[in-house]
Amino acid sequence: MLAIAVLGLAGIADDVTSDLARATIASVDVPSTSTAVRPRQLK
Repeated sequence: MLAIAVLGLAGIADDVTSDLARATIASVDVPSTSTAVRPRQLK
């Protein structure tokens, strides 16, 4: 499982399925965000 820490902008490639993302990403930490961006909807 991945624990991802983001400084700046991060994205997940379009060919990564929501099942794969859920199975491999344990957490995403985005400290001190000043602008919120609507996340891509997981299907």
